[in-house]
Amino acid sequence: MALLVKPDGFVGNQFLPGLGGGRGNLGYVPIDLRTIPGEQFVSISTDLSGAGPMPPPASLGLKVYPNPCGEAATIRFALPRDRDARLEILDLSGRRVRDLGRSRPGAGTHYAQWDGRDGDGSAVEAGLYFVRLTTPGGARTARLMLVR
Repeated sequence: MALLVKPDGFVGNQFLPGLGGGRGNLGYVPIDLRTIPGEQFVSISTDLSGAGPMPPPASLGLKVYPNPCGEAATIRFALPRDRDARLEILDLSGRRVRDLGRSRPGAGTHYAQWDGRDGDGSAVEAGLYFVRLTTPGGARTARLMLVR
């Protein structure tokens, strides 16, 4: 079933008939729910607290945003298993600018922040940097453009 959704996000009072037998179109006229007596509505909960824990990701993942960033960046990393992890910021030559730490955060998705500073607390120059996630099972690297 397909519902008609307006550009502002509201669901219309019509739905389109299903496709049958490999037909390539949806038919001529959608069914109008105004012709059916009684209230026609649905409530959809967006509360995921009772949905249970999310399954761990299938592979090691790393994403940096916003990118490019001004003063700070958020680093999202995903671990398929409970294992040690290390996050580092590297310059173009591969030298460590900042060690964001070693931890064992468990399987799943985790977040870290980089404030655009080196290990001594000094602001680094604008430019291209790398974020490296290292675990016993492998490593991932992401580019990060710092603009000031």
